Amino acid sequence: MQSARMHQAVSGPMSGAGACTPRPGIVSRAGKHRQLQQAGGSGLYCCWNASIGTASCAAAGAAGRRYRSRNATVTVRAETGNGSQQYDYDMITIGAGSGGVRASRFATSYGAKVACVELPFDYISSETKGGVGGTCVLRGCVPKKLMVYASEYADDFRDSVGFGWEDRPLPHHSWTKFLEAKRKELQRLNGAYKNTLKNANVELLEGFGRVVDPHTVVIGGKQYTAKNILVAVGGKPTRLPLPGADLCITSDEALELSEQPKKITVLGGGYIALEFSGIFQRFGSEVHTVFRQPLPLRGFDEEVRSILLC
Repeated sequence: MQSARMHQAVSGPMSGAGACTPRPGIVSRAGKHRQLQQAGGSGLYCCWNASIGTASCAAAGAAGRRYRSRNATVTVRAETGNGSQQYDYDMITIGAGSGGVRASRFATSYGAKVACVELPFDYISSETKGGVGGTCVLRGCVPKKLMVYASEYADDFRDSVGFGWEDRPLPHHSWTKFLEAKRKELQRLNGAYKNTLKNANVELLEGFGRVVDPHTVVIGGKQYTAKNILVAVGGKPTRLPLPGADLCITSDEALELSEQPKKITVLGGGYIALEFSGIFQRFGSEVHTVFRQPLPLRGFDEEVRSILLC
């Protein structure tokens, strides 16, 4: 089994006036650039170019890569070896959202053997459902922006009259067609993130991952071991601790309503609450926004906050 060890390297001592004798993973600031010399073994070898302030690094093994950087005091090398043979993977990442996917594919780019754990895909998160892509992509920024774009057409139709377009009733909007199109885009993104992991040689382990010790994750009753375990699970909406909270919906359900609500009350004065208020208002719903503070958007620009109530 080929494993990878990640090493942080710092500036090395001078090897002699004007000479450059790099060692594995070490940046040598020894005068002007000289041709890299392999010091034996595998890894990344760097040499400081004092005249232009860059480091030229070359790999001495399949796991290494070539780099040029203006910050050569710290470099990273991936060294192949047998240090992790007792584990199934060098790293297991729990969570395949934006952070987990990026961390996993960067680790494999340095030669590490990586697996990423994620729940099966669904539009609404739960203890058993999630999906590769994570909160932002599947039930956060992306679907919210699609709703924003769809709702803004109502304002555009009204504004067009001032630019000479015929003043006529707003065209009918099909919530069902919009929901189908939104879901189709989320399915595409879920597939795209899966392909990103596949192309980076990251193994996807589907299921609920439970850490049982510093090197073991259990998924569906099966144990997987790793030298390192990265937890990148993100989060999900939390219902308010008050009577009747179970009768309310969260942002997950708001993005998946089967019909446009004729009337809706949004609890909260933060930017996410106001985004949903604006979305449903532009779609034509009767919207009530409830918040405790004198003004919404606490912490934002005071002039902007006051204009919102005008």
